Amino acid sequence: MTAFPVRIGVDEIATETQKCDGFTFFCLPERYVAGFTKASQQMLKASGLAGFHGKEFRPKHAGAYRDFLSLAFEYMRKLPQSFAACRLFSPDVKAELSSFCDRNVERAIGKSLAAEHHPSLGILQPYFLPLACLAALSRGLAPEVLMRVEMDSHTSLKDLNQSVHRVLGTEIEAATLLKGLYNGYAKALHARTPLLPDDGVVVLDDYASMLIQAADVLGNFAVAHMFVLLGKETTGRKAKAAILRAVAGDEVNAFDPAAKLTFSRNDLILAEEGAITFKVAWAITDPPDDPELMENWPHDDGFLGRGID
Repeated sequence: MTAFPVRIGVDEIATETQKCDGFTFFCLPERYVAGFTKASQQMLKASGLAGFHGKEFRPKHAGAYRDFLSLAFEYMRKLPQSFAACRLFSPDVKAELSSFCDRNVERAIGKSLAAEHHPSLGILQPYFLPLACLAALSRGLAPEVLMRVEMDSHTSLKDLNQSVHRVLGTEIEAATLLKGLYNGYAKALHARTPLLPDDGVVVLDDYASMLIQAADVLGNFAVAHMFVLLGKETTGRKAKAAILRAVAGDEVNAFDPAAKLTFSRNDLILAEEGAITFKVAWAITDPPDDPELMENWPHDDGFLGRGID
């Protein structure tokens, strides 16, 4: 079976004072990315906005943001290999996982390149935590998946196209090492965990990626929704939560964060040390009409379900 290609936008997510933070992911089958991007850009042009960003939302732009989220959910509802999810960590668990990922990279690089404290470590380590989170979330999308990942540009994410090693006169770029590191980890994790192709991770300004913008807005609006459900309303949060509920419907209306989240100094924190996953949308519905999608239909309804873990 030919590997099924998907593309995933990744953005960082955090509560008001970053008492818990993590990542948001928005995934679509590769063949549908161009259509989603074109339609999204047409919405931007019509609205006069430079981009869709949760922190820049104003109630006067509610119609444009509602249309953008409606488009995202329209695509997710009809495509089984798609999802949107937020993964939030408590500070101690985030630090522990980051340390684990750093050690994993250090061991793998040390073993494969026979070098301690290799200069590539500082380039590769910041990428590994979001990729490891994504690996855990996305296994089961299809029997065999290749994922291209678009990450929002950040000062900690260095150029993957730079040469970091030489073997028999051949220069090896950081992207090649990252692919090998992640794919080795993914294969050990689960047989159906998506793998990275060549140049599988791209760092972009969020204005250049509608998938990153979708992840940004979904994550930001999801956090606003959590605040509102727990009684901490502002005008902006209420507007965002109302849009998310109107667009997502059953995907979020059954969501009850009270058992997992609480407040500390007016900011959300996890009730216990750990992590939660808010599955904003998981498009495992009826078998699709598209023959290519049907061939890759995972056949295990529910997959990860909806709501919160």
